Amino acid sequence: MKKIGALASLFFFAVLASGCFLHPMVSNQGMALCHFSVDTHSQVLVVYYSYSGNTRRAAENLASLLQGDLYEIKPATSYLAPPALALLRSSAEEQFSCLPDLAGPLPDLSGYQLVLIGGPVWRGKVARPLASWLALNDLSGKKVAPFWTSDGDAGAYAADFAAQLAPVPAEGLEISQAGNLTDAAMQERLTDWIVRSQLVPLAAQMGK
Repeated sequence: MKKIGALASLFFFAVLASGCFLHPMVSNQGMALCHFSVDTHSQVLVVYYSYSGNTRRAAENLASLLQGDLYEIKPATSYLAPPALALLRSSAEEQFSCLPDLAGPLPDLSGYQLVLIGGPVWRGKVARPLASWLALNDLSGKKVAPFWTSDGDAGAYAADFAAQLAPVPAEGLEISQAGNLTDAAMQERLTDWIVRSQLVPLAAQMGK
């Protein structure tokens, strides 16, 4: 009984720490997007949430390859280490149908035609901070392509991502065991995806 009580208390704390009770859901209604300082010549934006650093590494490589801009999604209250605690909080948020608040201004998406969106796989689904960002931003009229990092089992990530998006996303990329990839292997995998998904022709036309 003591163990059950301790787990229940930890579960409650995870929900409380996420800010769920104060902010049951995020919405883009009535919220003005703040301008994000970017290179006005770029029409490619790489958006990402990274917990361990693997997705950040992939995002930085993508931005470099496509000469795009980077935007990092940051929760107002960081997810704790170790990963078990982060997943506990994520489970609590999902259980109570709430999303975490985000820190910092949202990007002005009006100048972008191609938006690449990355995040880690959490229990086979989109990480909650990334789900918050998707709920807050209107991506209609944009070409959107997801990429995600996993430990080897992405579960239903692609379907979960598509379900949260108005435009149908382009072919996504799973980067399995990203932490074990060399820089050369990472860039090779990203380049192959860019070409296979026809993101390069689109990006090339943007500069004309």
